[in-house]
Amino acid sequence: AIMVRPVGLEALRGDIAGCPQTSQRRSWQPPSCSPLVELKANAGLSLPVGSLRVGLPASLAGAVLGVLRSHWRSLRHGRTRCRAGKLGVDPHRLLRALRTAGIGEPRKPALPSAADSTPANGRDAALMVLEQRRQSLRQGGPGLRPSFYRRDDRLPLLVKYNKPPGVLGQLRGQKKDIRQGIEDLRSVVALAGDKFELDLYHPVGELALGSAGILLWSRNSQITRSLLDKSRQVVSVFEAEVSGVVSEDELKETLRRGVDIGVTGFAAVKYLDLRSAKFIESSSLQDPHSRIEIATLSSSTSVESALEACGHPTVWIRRTQVGMLCLKGLAEGGLAAATAEEETWACELAGLSEDDYPPGILTSRAETAAAQDLESAGVQGLEGN
Repeated sequence: AIMVRPVGLEALRGDIAGCPQTSQRRSWQPPSCSPLVELKANAGLSLPVGSLRVGLPASLAGAVLGVLRSHWRSLRHGRTRCRAGKLGVDPHRLLRALRTAGIGEPRKPALPSAADSTPANGRDAALMVLEQRRQSLRQGGPGLRPSFYRRDDRLPLLVKYNKPPGVLGQLRGQKKDIRQGIEDLRSVVALAGDKFELDLYHPVGELALGSAGILLWSRNSQITRSLLDKSRQVVSVFEAEVSGVVSEDELKETLRRGVDIGVTGFAAVKYLDLRSAKFIESSSLQDPHSRIEIATLSSSTSVESALEACGHPTVWIRRTQVGMLCLKGLAEGGLAAATAEEETWACELAGLSEDDYPPGILTSRAETAAAQDLESAGVQGLEGN
């Protein structure tokens, strides 16, 4: 066993401060009293800690002695030469040692010179972009889509989406919805892929979380404003299953007269039209249900509130048509492009130019009108003869 009496920090600092200030460059010598000053045979290792002395067994004496020796070696080699009476740590050596040990950020690579760089509009840059796109597509990523103006095919003006219940009818939900695991329309954009490229579109209006049915995506702002403008009188059709047995004539008269769904002191009258009502025979006698079809200018939330005010709370509600655009057997969660007739109706509603119409639709209409004029002129000639 050995006895080690380490030097305190104050004594060590005093030796460092006492380094002779000479004009000659000389290496700093360790103080006369090093941490390994007295080695005496003893039964254990005794170290001073503050005002106490801690005794260690003989089995740990060798390990502690090795730690002290390595600490003193690093302290001795980490010092620079004494210059102008100042003694400090070499920063370059310290940073190099830290990076070697994996501490701190690695050194940033130097930027390539102008001669070695690839110009952004050069041929090599285009080849690099194409290679990145191929690798992204191989790994299942979206890749890099071509520019909209360089397309050979025409994207539809409107895309129909059959929204299932439980999905937010807006592009970005709130933080509380995200924490609850509720999906918004960003998942629809991701699943659409390159077929429809919904990142170039925006949703037209909103649908409530519990509502289902058709939700339109548009890439033309004029069509969007026209569809949402109340003065344009765009009618939406809803199918709903309600509680109770519906009297068609009575409910139709009540809805056409107007239903106040506002709070006390703030009236909010909604007008609806009942198109059909049918009793569901498979429902029980204790809890009868009916299926109805309603046309209105209001939202799905207003329709539910109006039906509840009439004594028929909704079980589920689905929007099946917006103007001339309807689901037509589209599966729940599916996407479909608007037909040429539906796009033509939307272009006429928004007052778009002929270039925005579906290709060939105006030509066929003109040919049909000319044929009808010729036919009517022939009939009039025969009548005159």
